[in-house]
Amino acid sequence: MRPLLANSCWPTREVQSSHTAPADIGPHHVDRAVSKTAIEPRITVSILSGAFGSFRSSIMSTIHCECNYLPGILQDAEMADIAALIAPRPLLIENGTADPIFPVAETVAACQEVAKAYALLGAAERLEQDIFVGGHQFSGNKAFDWLARWLVDG
Repeated sequence: MRPLLANSCWPTREVQSSHTAPADIGPHHVDRAVSKTAIEPRITVSILSGAFGSFRSSIMSTIHCECNYLPGILQDAEMADIAALIAPRPLLIENGTADPIFPVAETVAACQEVAKAYALLGAAERLEQDIFVGGHQFSGNKAFDWLARWLVDG
């Protein structure tokens, strides 16, 4: 988020920034990672790493700090509903197979929901998933190529 904030004083300048949940704002701010990317058009490419699935299966199923969850959001939306608002901007979702906080099955299911929005907008190639062997961690297996593809190659 720092590149975005640093350049926000130039409102006519297009800012290209990635938004990686654990690296940029911390794994304890899942809702902010998804929500900020969904509503901030200057974020042109995004990576949600180790912080995506459903509120019910992750944040609401265990003891978490309240900063993970916007009170009352489940009355209107799940994490996939908010992430669908990122479409058609490029989005990579990565998750470890042994992540104890964000179960991989929920990540895959939520990604399938988001894929519907991308398909409706004719942007299916702008959504990708990286399921890797590991826990609650950043993988990077596809992340750097993803950023290069959308930030450099456009």
